Amino acid sequence: MVNVNNCEKEIIETLNQFFSNIIVGDMHAQNDVRFSQIEKQILKYLDEANATIDVCVAWFTNTKLRNKLLEKKKDGVEIRVIIFNDGVNHSKGVDLTGLKHKEYRGERGGIMHEKFCVIDNVNTISGSYNWTENVEHKNDENVSIQIKDYKFASKYTKHFNEMWSRDESV
Repeated sequence: MVNVNNCEKEIIETLNQFFSNIIVGDMHAQNDVRFSQIEKQILKYLDEANATIDVCVAWFTNTKLRNKLLEKKKDGVEIRVIIFNDGVNHSKGVDLTGLKHKEYRGERGGIMHEKFCVIDNVNTISGSYNWTENVEHKNDENVSIQIKDYKFASKYTKHFNEMWSRDESV
């Protein structure tokens, strides 16, 4: 007969040896995935921002999200926005006056099709969701939300800073 306690101990020792070289991030980090009511979640996390919000989306026509950014700017939060330089944003995009923003084409000549937001360099929202009016009610979209994960967020912040420093802005 097998002794359960011995098996459990052996399994734990084996797992500890196997994972001994793994770097574990902040144990308080949380992950979430959303497929509906995404705008509501984005507004919630934007509202919690204290220092910075970096937004990089291909298309930005959602006035609620723009208004939340303007509100957070009034609260002293530094806001930076990167959008795709195209006709959709020029004709239907929100007015980004009052916010630091840049417009880009794709780095390799195509579409700047990224969609992410970093809040206070600890929370990250990324996925297929553009910040548009139509996307919330007409499209099948998703976002993943990494909460209190500064290691994950800092990778996006670094990428955002590299994009921000490009000279091709309009």
